[in-house]
Amino acid sequence: MAQEHAAVPMRPPSTAYEPSRVTPYVVMVDRFLSGRMPVAEFETAYMRTFLDDATHWPEPIYLILNENFLDVEAFEPDPTIWDELTIGEVELRSRVAGSLSALHRSVEP
Repeated sequence: MAQEHAAVPMRPPSTAYEPSRVTPYVVMVDRFLSGRMPVAEFETAYMRTFLDDATHWPEPIYLILNENFLDVEAFEPDPTIWDELTIGEVELRSRVAGSLSALHRSVEP
């Protein structure tokens, strides 16, 4: 009897790091912090970008990008269902602003 196997999407092969690979994240965060990108759009765009990114990041940069991902994942727009694991938009903006400075410092020569 032949076994059927479900197709498992494969992540693209790892991409070598180069400083310009950070640019989409910097632009996205800047647009969010300047008010040109609504929080819901930022949430979706950041998660999609990070999860689809196959860059082999240096650890300091990966830690910053991953922390942003975790913050976006913890974001909850409805304060009536907040708990100790969720954050609101003000806290998300504050955390992401700090990470933007850290990203700039990490990629500058």
